[in-house]
Amino acid sequence: MRFGLAAAAGWLLLALLLPTTVFAHANLERAEPPPSTQLDQAPRQLQLFFSEAVDSSFSRVQLLNAQRDAVDRGDSHVAPNDPRALVVSLPDQLSNGVYTVSWRTLSAVDGHTVNGAFPLIVGPMPAEGVAATSAASSQAQFAPETAVGRWWFSLAASALFGTLLSWRFVFRPLFGRSNPAALALEATRSRRLAIISGGVLLAGTLYVAIAQASTAADVPIWGVFGQPLLDLIGRGRFATLWWTRLALVGLALGLVIWRGVGRWPGQVALVATGLALLTSSLNSHAAALLSGAYLGVAVDWLHFSGVAAWIGGLFSLVYVLPAAVRASQAMGDRVLAQAVARFSKMALIAVGVIVATGTFQAWLEVGSWEGLVQTAYGLSVTIKIALLALMLVLAAFNLLIVRPGLARRAVVGSASASALARRFALAVRGEAALALVILLVAAVLTGFSPAREELARGGDLQGGAVDRQVNANELTARIQISPAVLGINRLAVQLPGSDPAQVERVQLTFTFLDAELGSQPVVLPHSTSAADTWETTSPLLSQAGTWQAEMLVRRTEQDDARTALRFLVAGPGGSGQPTSSVSGAYPLLPSPLVSVAYALIAIGIGVAGMAAFRAAREPRRRRALQRQGAMVLSAATCTRRTAKPVMVRRATATDLLAYGSCRGRPICAFIPRQACTPTASSSTGSATAFRIRRCRPGRTS
Repeated sequence: MRFGLAAAAGWLLLALLLPTTVFAHANLERAEPPPSTQLDQAPRQLQLFFSEAVDSSFSRVQLLNAQRDAVDRGDSHVAPNDPRALVVSLPDQLSNGVYTVSWRTLSAVDGHTVNGAFPLIVGPMPAEGVAATSAASSQAQFAPETAVGRWWFSLAASALFGTLLSWRFVFRPLFGRSNPAALALEATRSRRLAIISGGVLLAGTLYVAIAQASTAADVPIWGVFGQPLLDLIGRGRFATLWWTRLALVGLALGLVIWRGVGRWPGQVALVATGLALLTSSLNSHAAALLSGAYLGVAVDWLHFSGVAAWIGGLFSLVYVLPAAVRASQAMGDRVLAQAVARFSKMALIAVGVIVATGTFQAWLEVGSWEGLVQTAYGLSVTIKIALLALMLVLAAFNLLIVRPGLARRAVVGSASASALARRFALAVRGEAALALVILLVAAVLTGFSPAREELARGGDLQGGAVDRQVNANELTARIQISPAVLGINRLAVQLPGSDPAQVERVQLTFTFLDAELGSQPVVLPHSTSAADTWETTSPLLSQAGTWQAEMLVRRTEQDDARTALRFLVAGPGGSGQPTSSVSGAYPLLPSPLVSVAYALIAIGIGVAGMAAFRAAREPRRRRALQRQGAMVLSAATCTRRTAKPVMVRRATATDLLAYGSCRGRPICAFIPRQACTPTASSSTGSATAFRIRRCRPGRTS
């Protein structure tokens, strides 16, 4: 109970820190005047718009002449009405020539620095011309200092979290009252390891701020003490998360020093450490998604927690367990076998979480084989997967060979158990060593732009009218959006070979991907001039940039057909094709309610699978499972469109339950036993067969 209350209190502490809708890295989206523009006269100011909010203290924009001297007024600042824009004033008299707009940003969301430049021409075009340059030609800077800080934090946090978790779910239940001497020794060594890990984690948290200030201010690490460091930790998103992390780490360390790892202080310290891991996820790539940032952060946090549980547990096995085995003397081999069995269960859960969440993150941030092999981010992911595979090989050795071998030999008292224990110790140390390298690769990985962004910057969308053929759920459709410019556009969906009488609804839902403007659905009416076309005109495309159009076709007695495409909308007058935004590279994730629905479905499937497994192993549970199956079958019966009766057996002990609706038609809510008619042929004891009465249209639940 106390553990649950501590967890709830921790979640409330960070409730206001959940991420809002932003993008990954503060990349340049557009500029006024546009990049590579030839101007008759110099503008009064330059304004650059980025994909996410920038830190005012460590972001700047400059106008450089051919000699690389700054010729602006030196008043670069964040626009007062837009935290994603930087503004700099220009002098009244600026001579003709080719200038370079140079910018550097520190993301206020994920803390990464990005810099870039583009040309600006004032006066006649030079005879030699200007090299073509993309407005989004930018480079995320890799900073070794911050990579070391991320590795330091990950390693220490994993050690502390895994130590506290192993004590609660492995060592304390293992010894309990049966071996008080070993229990006291385990508590002492677990506390010592937790204090060491907490101290290293506290120092690492302080170093992270120093390294981040060094990168943001572009000064040596010894030059940050003073104004750069004060600016970083004094305001902004990074400061909020950093102070929260510092408080959580201090709380966990203080409780462990004060009362050790047992009882409620250890539980609160465990929750505080888990929330410290969450502050890292709130400052990661996952927190910088166009949509579904909540889901990306949750998955990243679960991934980090699984890694910390596994790796920190390995550290506990290396440091804590050997002392307990020695203290148990003649029972040492049996203690070791039981400890390996309990840890294996915890490690299996952790590995399952790591694989599931890691797969989701790879799909989200890499997205393709091309991204996996052609980008630095993808190659880092590949190395991480290879190292993880080696760890899994060692873990499989411990699980499939060491654990059953120790269990058998501990029972018979075989002398070979000690030799097997030595091999187990070597395998665990090998796992721990690989874990150190994996955490280092992960720290480097976070410093790169995700593969989806790199590929998006390398392959811009083409502007102009949209006329594409798509396939969805065995339906071929042709989507037309013309002329795909600001203002009135023709929207059409052609369904060749489809029966118009079977088409109930044709809809296009438009989402602007360069800013959070929501999604706007448009239902297309059936065309009066073409039988296989649904079309309309609409002024919905009101912003220049990257858009997504999601098509929905609903047909009678068939599944909905859905697909999506992305396209560019040109600026005023159809000129000045906008730069493809990397924000549109990410898939749109489901809303929170849809995610909750998916989670409940997954939980239901898991519970049903566990119930079936237990029923198969325990005959006394089979009857309850049969009753539940009868309830589910009755629900399916009520939603069937045919009038054929369905025979349901072994439903004598409970009423049959069904609920819901099928495409708007009401169905039965309850079917009491007395409302069902027993058949004349099968009244045999408790195995009575029923003929289920179907719900009629119009009958309310």
